[in-house]
Amino acid sequence: GTGFRVSLAGSAEKMRLSWEAGQGERYQVQTSTNLVEWTDVGGPVTGSGPEAVSLPVGGGTAFYRVVRLP
Repeated sequence: GTGFRVSLAGSAEKMRLSWEAGQGERYQVQTSTNLVEWTDVGGPVTGSGPEAVSLPVGGGTAFYRVVRLP
């Protein structure tokens, strides 16, 4: 399949999103407040094994996803 496991851990002040990235695969972390419109968080990440990014924590509800790029 094309899916992969993504996990989110942290506290109200700091979150860390991690996933098992395929060697040489490119990924983009995105955020949304409504699950319809998505905005990139940082630039693309090229996988070299387990990857992780720190996420900003704001005052509102936010959703995050990791998209595998072509």
